[in-house]
Amino acid sequence: MKLFFYHILLLLALPTLVFAKLNIIEKTTDNSNDTITYQIDIEKSKLNWYCDIHNGHAYLDSGYISIYNDEIIAGRFVICMESIIDLDIDDYELMRLTLENTLKSIEFFNTPKFHHSFFEFDYTEKSEKGYHITGELELMGIAQCINFNAVFEFDDNNLIITSDSIIIDRTHWGITSMSKDDAKSNQSFIVPNEIGIVVHLVAKRE
Repeated sequence: MKLFFYHILLLLALPTLVFAKLNIIEKTTDNSNDTITYQIDIEKSKLNWYCDIHNGHAYLDSGYISIYNDEIIAGRFVICMESIIDLDIDDYELMRLTLENTLKSIEFFNTPKFHHSFFEFDYTEKSEKGYHITGELELMGIAQCINFNAVFEFDDNNLIITSDSIIIDRTHWGITSMSKDDAKSNQSFIVPNEIGIVVHLVAKRE
């Protein structure tokens, strides 16, 4: 008798279980079909920087951007800090190399220890000219929230994102060398705390 009632209950529950499973499969399939992921083209993407009278760029090692219903839902890119170069000093190679080595030294970005920096998208919102993006920028193992505006264009195969100028205060990431706010700094040789960044991303669909 118990076995008979068990089979009856199983037959009654079976349609519900089948429907629930089909519903999960349908939702998963919909999301996977609608989300488009673009991989960063590291040969065409770069991070431009400027500080005081100097400017240059750094390259990316990897990254991706995910689009769902024509909106950015996720993204991350990795900056190769050892690729930092200066572009404004043309005639004096020794001076340019000195500046680049200083930026890579323990006094600033300490690239022998921190080979990479990272940016991860936390939140994006459409604006009149593109997107307002909020995310975490990690420098020297310290993550801080930043936000900026960016324009982007994409189709089924390609994605291009270019940010407005992003101004960060390097001291928020513990980079205080040669800062006016650091009592140990030589006040006759001060480097501004503010660093400007413009991100240019070119990506291709997976």
